[in-house]
Amino acid sequence: MMYDVAIIGGGPGGYTAALRARNYGLSVVLFEHNEMGGTCLNRGCVPTKYLAHVAEINRQLSELGTYGIEAESNNINFRQTQKKNYEIVSNLRNSLSEQMISCGIEIVCGRAELQADKTIVCSGTSYYAQNIIVATGSMPKMRLSDNVLTSNEALMLKKIPTSVSIIGGGVIAVELAEIFSGLGAIVNIYIRGERILRNWDKDIAVGLTQSMKKRNIKIHAKYTYDMLCSVKDELIISALGRKAVLEGLDLGLFQIGENHGIIVDDNGYTGTQGLYAIGDVVENSPMLAHVAMEQGRKVIDFIACGVKSKRAAVIKCIYTTPEIASVGMTESEAKENGRSPVVGKQLMYTNARTMIATTERGFVKIIADAVSREVIGAQFMCERATDLIVEVASAINNRETIDKMLNTIRPHPGFSEAITDALEIIERRLRNEF
Repeated sequence: MMYDVAIIGGGPGGYTAALRARNYGLSVVLFEHNEMGGTCLNRGCVPTKYLAHVAEINRQLSELGTYGIEAESNNINFRQTQKKNYEIVSNLRNSLSEQMISCGIEIVCGRAELQADKTIVCSGTSYYAQNIIVATGSMPKMRLSDNVLTSNEALMLKKIPTSVSIIGGGVIAVELAEIFSGLGAIVNIYIRGERILRNWDKDIAVGLTQSMKKRNIKIHAKYTYDMLCSVKDELIISALGRKAVLEGLDLGLFQIGENHGIIVDDNGYTGTQGLYAIGDVVENSPMLAHVAMEQGRKVIDFIACGVKSKRAAVIKCIYTTPEIASVGMTESEAKENGRSPVVGKQLMYTNARTMIATTERGFVKIIADAVSREVIGAQFMCERATDLIVEVASAINNRETIDKMLNTIRPHPGFSEAITDALEIIERRLRNEF
């Protein structure tokens, strides 16, 4: 049988593309050799955020006395914790599979191989499609030794370790550090450079470092191999990033980039007729589930209607305490791109809702262009930052000015008031009031 669309990989990008294709009435076959939902649902985003939530609840128990609430115990039954984790993941996975089957998507369980003639072979059967979308995702980059766990494996533990060493200073590393610290473990982070989150805004890196210091998470900069050999912690985790999964693909069909990902254009097109790639497998992918999902929608729009994709501002999130989110340009990036940035930074310690919640204080920072007055970037480090920043992302995508954003009335008391405060700081600076 000849399908309209064949998709290799059932992660966020793959299943979103499949559902979108069925909305257009296209016939779809999807191949998945592991669990439906990919790394994000089964071994990444969802279980990580669940454990982060549990860790935060455990951390808050020690602060209940400030509200006059007496809590007798904060002992964690980690087997029950992990059982609930599995139930959530299982329910989401089953719901997703049922939705796809009810939409008429054919799901083939097994490892698909894409051959040079664009035939897909799975479990000895050949499949053919007018359009093939590669959505094979990514995997942890390396295992330093047999006694070092990958980030995937670290989420499957049956008990809480007494002490943890995490190698790496990126998003995965700091999220794992916060989780294990919140669950009661002693945590050490080993980084190659001078600071964590080296590709993020400096204020965010400094702020999170200070927050971690309060929680006795120790950061060891410029680590050496000898330092790692002397680590005595119960658990060692390698969190040195992820790499594209290219196994089973005839690489002669693609252009492979320096970072070993598949090179595509804005529509996901690889340059080979009828062949597309989306998500983590793409060269220089931000490796974010929501980006893969958007690419899945856009590639089907292009296949079905010829609608070309427009680049949108990408929100990056870190689920620490407080949450961290970034979109658009940082101040330094704006200068490098020839813009004239004006920054409004509002500290959260004056925010009434922050005081009520006694959350980590943090800040809201918004960047505008001095000439056009358009909002061009934002970095948030505060409670609910990952939700609040969506408003700024929308403003960037619609090229809104600070004046347009200031027309929105934000609730009081609310965390979002800090957005108004940051915009007003920019407004005053543009009037040269300080």
